[in-house]
Order: sequence, then structure tokens, then C-alpha cells
Amino acid sequence: QDIHRRWMEIVVEELGAPPVPFCLYVTGSHGRGENLLAPDQDHGMVIADSVQEHQYDDYFVELSAAFSEGLAKIDFPLCTGHIMCSNPIWRKSLHEWHSQIHYWVERQVRELGRFATVLFDATPVYGPRELFDRMIGHAFDELGHHHELLLVMKEEEEGHRAPTGFFGRFLTEKTGNHKGELDIKRSGLLFVIEGIRILALQHAIRHTSTLKRIAALVADGHIHADDGDYFQAAFHLLLHLSLQCQLKRAMQGLPPDTFIRPESLSAREKESLRHAFKAVTLLQELVGTSFGELVL
Repeated sequence: QDIHRRWMEIVVEELGAPPVPFCLYVTGSHGRGENLLAPDQDHGMVIADSVQEHQYDDYFVELSAAFSEGLAKIDFPLCTGHIMCSNPIWRKSLHEWHSQIHYWVERQVRELGRFATVLFDATPVYGPRELFDRMIGHAFDELGHHHELLLVMKEEEEGHRAPTGFFGRFLTEKTGNHKGELDIKRSGLLFVIEGIRILALQHAIRHTSTLKRIAALVADGHIHADDGDYFQAAFHLLLHLSLQCQLKRAMQGLPPDTFIRPESLSAREKESLRHAFKAVTLLQELVGTSFGELVL
């Protein structure tokens, strides 16, 4: 977040003061403060409303392009999903954001679940926070009136299962370059992030960090303290192993990924990983149970 803030300061210094205030936010792992190595760009912009709409478009188009291009030069790859303020979908005035969010939710657009995770994992890093707070406040208002948005997110999440079989056997890739390996990030870490996000949003918790969301869920009595500890431990282990995989490959001069070969782990590490995957399964069951209590 500090890098994004400082780079935007530099770009603004080069282009000159903005004609109206704006707020830059980061999202995804940046917004949660949970970056692994080599994260791509995920950011958006809220621009203050002005009397003549779009009269300052040229400035913000140039600003956003310079910002994204500059980040790419310092090893933040462009987002393949185009979630960047250089994309006008993610660069709007405040009232346009209100209209856009309402449209996404009301029309149940095809990528609603993905758009929602982008919004609810976002954190402001530059400019007046009030602009961001008013945008995200509107998003939470829409969520309060449209619980089916949570159902969309849950349906995406429940297609995921922890990669363990009978007797705790790890289920690895059967073919391809990663045969015999499993992806710690996409087969475990993301499941914790997704499950906790859904529970937090269900209870209007506005933290973006997974650990802060867990702490708030426990503090407010929505999950038991023992379960909170279990989920936190799983998150820490899966994050640690993901970073360990990436660092090992980076030191070998290879592109970082989060695949691991289970037999390379010690007996203790294997047992800890099995416990982490059990926590993932418990969390998914808890999410399912919580939806039995939600009136849609």
C-alpha cells in the first residue's frame, strides 16, 4: 500500500494538482494486506462529483495510465482481469459509482460475485478517504437490501474442496507440469479468505484483512473463539507455505508459484497441513450453516 501511495504522489507531482479531489484504492491481496510475491495490480479510483460531468476526463485518463504503467515498470504486472483505474469501469465519479453498484446488484450481472469481492476487499491509500467511505458505504447498503449477493458469493465458494481424501491423504494434480503437487494458495489459502469474507459481510463487518475479520467475528460472538483460533492458525500456515514455495523458486531464478510436493514436507509439516485443510472444511461447513439462518 505504501508503494502505491508513493507512486501516485510522484505521478500527481509530474502531472500537476488534480482539478477535483479523487481517492485511489487498492483491492485483492493489496487491499487485505496479504500480498504474496509478485502480485499483479488491483486498484480503482473514486473521483469527486463536479458540475459538468466528464469535463476532467483527460486529466484522470492520463493520470491513471501513468500510474498503471509506472507500477508495471517496478514489477507489479498489469492485472489480466483489467481491475485497474486505467480501466474506466474502475475509475468513476462518486455518483457514477453509486449507480454502477446498484446496477450490478439489481441486474445480477454475470460477474457480480467477482465485482463484489473487488469492492469489499478494497482499502483507500491516497486522497480523501471520505470519497471511498461514501462509495463503500453505498455498497454495504446495497448488500443489506440484497442478501442474494451473499448467496452468489457462497455458490462460487462452495465449489471448492480441500485437497484431502480418505485417511488424510493429499489429493495432488494427476497430470501436467504439476503432477504430484498441490497448489497451497488455490487449494487452501483462498478458501479461508473466501469463507471468512462471506461470514464477515453477512454481519456487515467492514475490515478487509482476513485476520481482522476473524477477530471481529469472534469479538461479536458470531463464531466461537476456539474456531477463530483454528482458522487463524490455518491461515498463518497456508500463507507461510505459500510464501515458502514462492521464495524457493525465486531463489532458483524461476517464476514464483505456490505448488508444493507433499513428500517434500516433514512429518510434522504434513500433519500441520492436514489440520489446516480440516479447518478449511470446518469453515466451509460453518458458512453453509450460517446460510440456513439467513432469510433471503
